[in-house]
Amino acid sequence: MKFKIDTHKIDLLKKENQDDYFYINSNTLKKYKNGKLISFYDDSDKYNFLIFEIIEIIDVEYNNINESNILYNDHKSHCWFRLKLKRHYFELSMVDNFVFDMDGTLLNDKKLILDENIKSLNELKSMGKNIIVATGRPLFTLNHIDEVPTDFPIICANGALIYNKDRSLLKSFKIDKNECRKIYQYLKEHDMEFLMYTPDYVLGCKNNSCKYIELRNYVSTIGKNYMDGDFLNELDKYDICKFLIHMPCTTEEKLKNLKEYLKQFNVYLVRSQSTFADIMRKDATKGEAVKFLANKYNLDLNRTICFGDAENDTSMFSISKYSASPASGNINAKSKSLLRARNHKVPWLSEFIEQFKK
Repeated sequence: MKFKIDTHKIDLLKKENQDDYFYINSNTLKKYKNGKLISFYDDSDKYNFLIFEIIEIIDVEYNNINESNILYNDHKSHCWFRLKLKRHYFELSMVDNFVFDMDGTLLNDKKLILDENIKSLNELKSMGKNIIVATGRPLFTLNHIDEVPTDFPIICANGALIYNKDRSLLKSFKIDKNECRKIYQYLKEHDMEFLMYTPDYVLGCKNNSCKYIELRNYVSTIGKNYMDGDFLNELDKYDICKFLIHMPCTTEEKLKNLKEYLKQFNVYLVRSQSTFADIMRKDATKGEAVKFLANKYNLDLNRTICFGDAENDTSMFSISKYSASPASGNINAKSKSLLRARNHKVPWLSEFIEQFKK
């Protein structure tokens, strides 16, 4: 979590001592405990942060606050916290595990990994760092996965599907078939265009008035693993792990109503990109998938950094000690990550390594 604050408050933080208490008004801190890291920045340099460990956090009433030590006030919130903070410094030697989102993070707007960033990934590998990929994509569209020097299973579909390096299925989180049927019928009745991800296929459900599926040309990009049609009477044949809704074919109002409808099921909806909204089982997140790999391979989440640009990446930020999002990322992801990198169109990873290499 990062907070943008005034420059004079940055100066106040730089002078902090062990006995100082500071105050923040933010709903997000409800889930924060002692030991969690937070960061602060101002307009003078959006890429340099003051990082602090929370030594003590207590909810307080406003009338018990020292106003001169207020760091941040979200005027929409009524949750005031008193914090005792300890300065923390980040460098690469503190991290063993690097987890990367693909679209909007490793991939640029042309859906390519810049040569400089490939070089930086290999540099991390040569330093003995572990490289992990966590994407919202299905495995069948990860055209550049071989450029990423990872020895670990690949997290796909926002954590709903995890594949071994040989592309065999390691773990899946399939949505209950009865719930799948009801969600499918709702989406069709409300004229939404969508895809369904299974371990072996991507199934397309067209909206004849939109044609976004045809525009995306999934037949070509996914190939033999793609089918489209009406699957209502065939749903029991498939283990559906994710619905992907094409936002250009619907409205924000329809999406809001869909979120309300989904509350009765064991699923959640998240925006993975501005043009996509995803539905998965509640325990199928990138964060839970990273925890699964950490348990399987004895990886220390306190020595892990996760990179991502969108709302579907924030579950990783909550389970790893360190996190970063590109400047071009979604505002929700940028606010919930600890650090910020340059935008995904430039060699941001090499700059990040140089900034924090000691």
